[in-house]
Amino acid sequence: MSLYEQAVALAPVDRLVWASQWRQQAISALQSVSLPSARDEDWKYTTLRSLERAQLVTAPRQASNDAVSLPASFAGRTLVFVDGHYDTSLSDSSAIDDLDVTALSAIESDPQFDNWLGKLPEGNAESLATLNTAMMTDGVLVRVGATVADPIAVVFLSNGSTERALPSSFVRNIIQAESGAGVSIVEFHASATAGKSLSHSWTQLNVEKGATVELSRMYAHGEAAQLVTRLDAELAASSTLRLHNLDVGGKLTRHDINVELKGEGANLLIGGAYVADGRSHIDQHHRVDHRVPNCTSNDVFRGVVAGKGRAVFNAKAIVHPGADGTEAHQNNANLMLSRDSEVDTKPELQIHADDVKCSHGATIGQLDETAMFYLRTRAIAEADARALLTEGFCTEALQTITDESTRVWFTQALATKLRGQST
Repeated sequence: MSLYEQAVALAPVDRLVWASQWRQQAISALQSVSLPSARDEDWKYTTLRSLERAQLVTAPRQASNDAVSLPASFAGRTLVFVDGHYDTSLSDSSAIDDLDVTALSAIESDPQFDNWLGKLPEGNAESLATLNTAMMTDGVLVRVGATVADPIAVVFLSNGSTERALPSSFVRNIIQAESGAGVSIVEFHASATAGKSLSHSWTQLNVEKGATVELSRMYAHGEAAQLVTRLDAELAASSTLRLHNLDVGGKLTRHDINVELKGEGANLLIGGAYVADGRSHIDQHHRVDHRVPNCTSNDVFRGVVAGKGRAVFNAKAIVHPGADGTEAHQNNANLMLSRDSEVDTKPELQIHADDVKCSHGATIGQLDETAMFYLRTRAIAEADARALLTEGFCTEALQTITDESTRVWFTQALATKLRGQST
């Protein structure tokens, strides 16, 4: 079935009444597009052939408390979504001053929704975003008006299936940080049950003047799950956005991150780590637009690739005319632990202004044999020595997480994955 036929068959008709006009617009747009393929430059290294053959079905929306798996240190507000639907029984809806965190399904309407939902990206390369608007069942709206001390956790659980049909879920997240506000948000994406599944998440984020947002996202799906995420962000003057991604699970994972620095003095950090082992495929695809002078962006990722895993990293920073004083840096380093693994890394810079400081670099290598020998002579087993070196290599990219409880959680999850990864 085509994307249009899938959307007509499965699009919700009663969940988000206020979204019907945008949903119908998206369904109509799907008639002229198809899934992205290798012919689309932005999808050159990632194939969605398995989705082309799949029949999407609605997932069962069932999960237990055990599946949430948040550390005890997360005592703040928690929203849990199961197969794209808000689950009140698993969530903590307690109020927090200067913070509004609400499931979209609990909102009757909002005048700002037209700005978020009324624009559809064009072309096959962006067709999954259009499908998200057509199929979205729920999501979260975060509005923060001041500095909030404790992090907010948003959990997305997906049920898998061993049947032929593919359980799917589509969510939309909207984050609005008002002038001078500050907030730390943690997203946790995981499988509630074993089996294959498809999850698509689209986050739209607006950071106003002088505001700070830290968004940390962990992806820990089962080995048969597929996940595609998209994030579009706009940064105003003197604002800060800190994005952290940790990938430690899933069969196929694709992240599209698009950030526009639109106010002078805006600061962006994109950082994270990934472990692609077994037959997993992880694709990080970033675009950062420096549109005004005196903004800074840093994009730093570390990866470990083992077994028959494959990692793709494509980060592009564009310095537009007049954006003098820009500082933009990109760095991607990878460890390959097997002969059958593969890495495609391509940091890019497009500079159309003078007086800038820009750099990019990528490395692909193996574990340091000298360091391995040193650890082995200290009576450390080979497997433990490999784990220690890979943990040290990757953990560096997570040290920029400012919230301590989040940083500890992510670091421990990374260590657990590395100690169990296949070579």
